[in-house]
Amino acid sequence: MIAKRAFPHHLIREIFEQPASLRHAIEPRVSPEDGLVCLEDIRISSEELRALRRINIVASGTSRHAGMAGQFMIQELAGDS
Repeated sequence: MIAKRAFPHHLIREIFEQPASLRHAIEPRVSPEDGLVCLEDIRISSEELRALRRINIVASGTSRHAGMAGQFMIQELAGDS
């Protein structure tokens, strides 16, 4: 994290911390070499996951934009234009 660097506002510090925070959250769960994503805390079988027809992303404000980006990524990964 970027704790020692001085920032004029807490929000600006958080913006600069985002890339490292995302890397920290994603790297242990994704294996690009094997093409696998491991979400050990989510108890859903492959069959249940494949049967999903809808995912609701609920957000407001800034998180809404993250949700919209997530929607786009999920659609791209699922091959749904």
